Order: sequence, then C-alpha cells, then structure tokens
Amino acid sequence: MVYSAHYDGFGRDADGAIRPGAADNALGVAKLIGLAEAFAAQPSRPRRTIIFLAPTGEEYGNLGTEYWLDHPTWPLAEVAVNINFDGIGTDVFGPVKRVTDYGITYSDAADVVQAVLDGRGIALAPDGAPEQGFFRRSDHFSFTKRGVPPVYLIGGAGTDVLGMQTTATRRGAPNARSNARSGIHTYLSCEPPPLPMRPCTPMTSNRRPASRMA
Repeated sequence: MVYSAHYDGFGRDADGAIRPGAADNALGVAKLIGLAEAFAAQPSRPRRTIIFLAPTGEEYGNLGTEYWLDHPTWPLAEVAVNINFDGIGTDVFGPVKRVTDYGITYSDAADVVQAVLDGRGIALAPDGAPEQGFFRRSDHFSFTKRGVPPVYLIGGAGTDVLGMQTTATRRGAPNARSNARSGIHTYLSCEPPPLPMRPCTPMTSNRRPASRMA
C-alpha cells in the first residue's frame, strides 16, 4: 500500500502574496507522518508492505508522483491501493461527517472504503462540482492511470465549506486526525486475508477509470 501526500505548495503567487499552504498540503503531510509514526509504534510488523510517499511538483502536474511511478521502489503490480491525502482543509472545521467522492466509487477499493466509512458513521458525499475535475487534480490520479486503485480522502464537517484555507489552528487537529484514522481503517480492511485487492484496469481516457465504469 502507498500512502501519499504532496509537500510542495504555491508559495508566493504572481501578485507577491504568500500562500503558506497549511491546508494544501502541510495538513496532508502531517497525516502522512502521523500514520508512519503510528504504524512504527505497533508491536508487530504490518502484514502488507507500506510505502509513505511525499512527492513534490503536485501543483504543477503531479511531477513527483509521475517520477516515482516511472521509477518505483516497489513493483507496481504488487501495489494494492493508493491512499492520498490532499485538500483545502475542510476536515479541520468540525468532526468529520463526510468524505467527498472524488472518484472513490470508480475504484476497485470502493467497497472497502464504503464499509470503513459506514463503520465510522461517515457519509460518502457526491462530488458537488464534477466540472472542476478535482478527481484529476491530485497525486492519486497518476496511480489511477497506472492501474492502481485510488482512494482520495478529503473529509469535512456536516456542511460544505468553500474557499482555500492557507493557515490553520491547533483547534482543528482532532478533526484532521479523524480523517487520517479512516486511512488506517482502510489499511486494516485491506490486510490479507480476508480482502486482498489487486490493481484495477488502467484508465483509457482522462475522464474516468475503465474499472467500475457504469
């Protein structure tokens, strides 16, 4: 399994304004580090190999992830799923009650993720703006093109919150941890046995994965 979270940000924009990138994507990197620490602290080794990938260049076309996929440190045919943390900080505004379906239902991991969310009382909410193509705008999309099932975890409170957040407070930390726990539970559901997963059919277009197409 590959957990991913890009560590690059926009930094200073064309007008000279600084965009600190706390939500996009320091928050995701913090989840990645927290997960690595949690797994390392376990008394027994995981039954699946886990890779923690923090690529750069996501804001400019998933460049770091594309490089890793061209030069993987683990055979791609043996990667069961990619769980990607990226977003706009919506999971710090309150207890996580929903995860937005940015392509999850098109993934071979969809049934596993749905079961995890159901068990945690979290709804899988539809993409409210599919025309904006969020499914194609983060590192998991590169995995999808190579036939690795994607799980793009963007959590949120009970109501939608719009707008880019570039600063954060300690108050939202417990809520962010809740979203990260969904990633842990997805991992546990994928441990062999009982639910081994295999790579999905690679994408045949830039619109939607060939696997699980209606």
